[in-house]
Amino acid sequence: MTIESRIEKLASNVGVIALFVSLNPFLMWIIWPGYINIPVFIAVLGVTVILMIMKSLELTGLKLVFSFFAFFLLLQLGTPLFSGRGYELGKIITFLSLICILSFNANILLNIFLKFRKLIIFFCWISLAVFFLTLIGVNLPYHKIPGFTIVMTNSHDGSFYKLYGLVVSSTNTVYEMGGLTIARICGPFLEPGHFSIYIGILLIFEKIVLNKVSKVLIITGALTFSPTFLIFLVFAWLYEMLYLKKYTYIFKYFLFLLIPVSIMFFLLDDIKDEIVYLFIGRNFEASGLSLFEVLDDRAGKTALHFYNNFKETPSVWYGKGLEYMANLGVLSDWRGMVFKYGIIGFGFSLLMTICIPFFSDKKLERLIISLIILIIYLHRSWMFENSFLYLFLIIGLISKNIYLKRQTNV
Repeated sequence: MTIESRIEKLASNVGVIALFVSLNPFLMWIIWPGYINIPVFIAVLGVTVILMIMKSLELTGLKLVFSFFAFFLLLQLGTPLFSGRGYELGKIITFLSLICILSFNANILLNIFLKFRKLIIFFCWISLAVFFLTLIGVNLPYHKIPGFTIVMTNSHDGSFYKLYGLVVSSTNTVYEMGGLTIARICGPFLEPGHFSIYIGILLIFEKIVLNKVSKVLIITGALTFSPTFLIFLVFAWLYEMLYLKKYTYIFKYFLFLLIPVSIMFFLLDDIKDEIVYLFIGRNFEASGLSLFEVLDDRAGKTALHFYNNFKETPSVWYGKGLEYMANLGVLSDWRGMVFKYGIIGFGFSLLMTICIPFFSDKKLERLIISLIILIIYLHRSWMFENSFLYLFLIIGLISKNIYLKRQTNV
């Protein structure tokens, strides 16, 4: 192996670690995040400098435009330049890392994608083992992590995390059903909904890049009991049928869906109702089903009240900050991002996401990526306050062409 190959391998390993750390896994909850973020950032910066010296960076016009907007989002989220608030070291590190990793050449980015996929599948297998052992009543040893999210602290029910080695389970996402314990899968992350989004996006890119879908991802995603995962699964299937022209797969997917529906037919009514509630009902408890009614129902009433007053003030341009918002409760759609970082912060984020679909030259891929972005803004806009989604969506799109070339040359 040449020195260049070794450096590129090191760069891909560092990129995977940086991606994973940006997802805020359990390690970041039990020690000061800086103990992990700072060394990882130094490693990213180091390999970027080495790659620059080796002339192995790859800059395009689109990458430069995206990085320009990313830098200004960094200034709004991490510095007092626009907002007048203090410095946020974590935001500065995560977006500088994004800009650095984006400059890596396509071959390194593909290796990051392939290794990150293996890492998530590894966590899926562990999560499945814990799920089924818990399901049958096995009391596994665990390390207790006190609940610290807004949802947990506001529930006042003593919710906490159980750390089973490398994956966690939150006590507020456990349900008793027909004598069985259903613990929605979280993986190594804060909530089942977070893991479901990461799995769903990875599943779509498995189909786009590798033209395959891992069954373990489907099973794990389904056991998060998140409707968002089901939507992303449909996107992967639509891509297969419309882009790859595999229309006969409609029958295969019909049978795939028929199996769980048939099983539910034989279940007791109470259990059926519980399953439907887990997947759908808990997300639609509003008085109606319009978009804003659903979004408002997911939001904290206090946060919503303060937001409605805030949007009429000059502060709407630069936001009230993360700490201010944290004291008011949950507002996870795009309004939460505006509340925290203002129209300026949301605007730069929007400009970055507008760039992302253009990393593909295929209309269907652009459409699917645009729909993913829309869903995240409506569902968990705070994910665009960190680097992962921006970077992984771009890495996935860039990886497709280089993977095809690599397979052709084999």
